[in-house]
Amino acid sequence: MPGELANKLKELMEKSEEEWRDLGQALRKYCVNNFNMKKFVDEHECLYQNIVRK
Repeated sequence: MPGELANKLKELMEKSEEEWRDLGQALRKYCVNNFNMKKFVDEHECLYQNIVRK
């Protein structure tokens, strides 16, 4: 599993500026369409807590 995470991080770090911009736009659109502000904050708080616990 750590190798999988490392591979994903490597893929992210190798993205071009255009790919990062496209990813950012896609993530923003997803968040705007699927979360109100409270839900967005709650979901990210949960995500970060899960990451810290691992």
